[in-house]
Amino acid sequence: LTLSDYSIDARLHKRLEKAEGILVAGAPGAGKSTFSAALANFYLEQNKVVKTLESVRDLQVRPEITQYTKLEGSLENSADILLLVRPDYTIFDEVRVFEDFKIYSDFRLSGVGMVGVVHSSSAIDAIQRFIGRIELGMLPSIIDTIIFIEGGDISAVLTLKMTVKVPHGFRDKDLARPVVEVRDFKTDRLAYEIYSFGQDIVINPINPIGLKDSFKTKEQYKGQQITKNRKEKRIELDVEIKKQKVILKANPEFASRNIVVFADDQEVFTGSLSRSSNITLSLSNKE
Repeated sequence: LTLSDYSIDARLHKRLEKAEGILVAGAPGAGKSTFSAALANFYLEQNKVVKTLESVRDLQVRPEITQYTKLEGSLENSADILLLVRPDYTIFDEVRVFEDFKIYSDFRLSGVGMVGVVHSSSAIDAIQRFIGRIELGMLPSIIDTIIFIEGGDISAVLTLKMTVKVPHGFRDKDLARPVVEVRDFKTDRLAYEIYSFGQDIVINPINPIGLKDSFKTKEQYKGQQITKNRKEKRIELDVEIKKQKVILKANPEFASRNIVVFADDQEVFTGSLSRSSNITLSLSNKE
């Protein structure tokens, strides 16, 4: 297959020409490796030096593309040699264990264009697999485009960008912080915000509806949004005020859930409950 066999418009085609930190995500058997092979052949046609790094060499690419596998049982040894070749793009099939994430990150920070194949159930899950393995501030420098494959075709494309802002749902301007914006490439609407909150990394869904089908119209989404809202459960929070912080406590059954906090029927902020079903807010304006 070639890129012309996929749902790629001129704008996405141009993006793929320039993107250098691509993740190809999807469930097993969705067609990730097939798309990655098509992408490898596409870069070869652009006169780029293209190599592959695979645990098992099974990508169907042109003979001009050298396929690297484990050297003495380690992909890290192969990566060391591959860096000496100075490829423009490396197709990494697949990124699974900690060492794989480290190799992908090291190559990107070395200036090598990367296409990583990742197993995930959604596009945002592919990003979550990197969180905790690399620093949050480096995320957009390592990953700039996520392509989610479903049913053998592209169903969603996300882009990442770092900015400094007050996260969605926060009102105090003193709470501004570095935020990774995750946008739907097709519509350019903000889908998620990723930021540090206390000791935790928060992935806040702003407008995730329709990421699996960006070609739907707004009218087609209205009924889905209403249905979703009807299923939302209202809960009461106990408030404990201390000298330097305010602790919001919920019933333990809601631990680790995302919640929207309202005061007098007005939305105050969106956050995630801890494992102990609490949210701690600092009063020192240092957060």
